[in-house]
Amino acid sequence: MNLYGLNVNYNPDLYNLDVYYVRADLLHTDFNLDTAGLRITGSIPSIENLGLKLEYAKQFGEDAAKNDFSGYALLFGADYNFDTNMKPVVRIAYNMFSGDDNPAGDHDEWWMVFPSNIGSRIGPVYYAVDSLNGLTGESNLRVINLGVDLQPVEKVKLSLDGYWLKGDENILNNEDDIGYEVDLGVDYQYTEDLSFGLNIGMLFTGDLFDTAGLDDDNPWQMIASMKVAF
Repeated sequence: MNLYGLNVNYNPDLYNLDVYYVRADLLHTDFNLDTAGLRITGSIPSIENLGLKLEYAKQFGEDAAKNDFSGYALLFGADYNFDTNMKPVVRIAYNMFSGDDNPAGDHDEWWMVFPSNIGSRIGPVYYAVDSLNGLTGESNLRVINLGVDLQPVEKVKLSLDGYWLKGDENILNNEDDIGYEVDLGVDYQYTEDLSFGLNIGMLFTGDLFDTAGLDDDNPWQMIASMKVAF
């Protein structure tokens, strides 16, 4: 496969703008997948401490059988920092990766091309579980994320995130209810160069897992980390 990419960045005072293009060609075939997108991050002068982000990407090209690609992805997010004790931050995000209600023929679904940081967008536990079961991948998804950060003492930061997961189109046998996920994180900055972290998450599975004949016990994960800066 050949992969080509171009990113143009413009950064005035109030916002940051990225325009990008990625093309993937499968060698010795007519497969070519093109993705063009726009990303804007910034703030509103009249509302202090409010951050906004918006991203939209569209795909085109065709597969080896001459079926067209037409998927799209959308991200909207906002966060607000409160100037009070414990430095609370509240955030909300909406992610959408298009699905396809007619798998035969043209591709209305989003095709992910060499992604990064997707786990934190759709829920870390679901991202890990779905990598094994292939129910949706990073396609045919609508995800709403609500989260809050607190700093109860100088060196400790707490975070709580919830994710509501649903298919953009029906995923299996007219079912699109994936479930919801809750993640709790604790970070301790021991020194300027050394920090420790603990993240615990659980996915409360929806009807999709029953329909797919999978174990519907709520999967969970715990991740401990240590970071050293040199």
